[in-house]
Amino acid sequence: MTYESSSLVATTAIGQTTGSLITTRHPKITLNWEGVVGDLHAGYQRPAEVRVPWYVRGTPMRNERQLTVVSEEELSATAQALGIPVLQPEWIGANVMVRGIPDLTFLFPTTRLVFSSGAVLVVINENRPCRSAADSVQLHNPTSTGIAQNFVKHAHHRRGVIACVEIPGDISPNDEVTVDAPKNWAWMTRLTQSKL
Repeated sequence: MTYESSSLVATTAIGQTTGSLITTRHPKITLNWEGVVGDLHAGYQRPAEVRVPWYVRGTPMRNERQLTVVSEEELSATAQALGIPVLQPEWIGANVMVRGIPDLTFLFPTTRLVFSSGAVLVVINENRPCRSAADSVQLHNPTSTGIAQNFVKHAHHRRGVIACVEIPGDISPNDEVTVDAPKNWAWMTRLTQSKL
């Protein structure tokens, strides 16, 4: 089921600082089979960590966390709930921020995000809010109190998705995005309700 709308790429970014969640905006990102070229999360494999407790920590596994995609609308709702003027996508490690995809975080696994450049991403799963992202948002809002303690609650189901590259290519701001979703009535119901 293809959902076509006026969805656009708002920002693109690359994570290049070892030990940091924060990404840096770039006017274009290039995708290869390993993820975003130059990004610390790129690669065919990654070591198992706390998110996959069924593996011994450090076990090599397929890297299904090549990119993080977030929604401008969801970040805006989270910022409002936290009482801050803005929540920048790079503060929480996003590689791509889109505008115009309602409830992006609820996209079903195997949904394709097809970009007008020809690049295609496959949604793997919801990206759950974590303490590292909470600490980063607090760091960027030093005069606001309670952000680190409340981020996980307010970003729940608004943290975007993790994705893998299905077709390499470039992604730039203002590229169009089409959602090619499997029949997922829960998401389609949310989409219909958000248009009312």
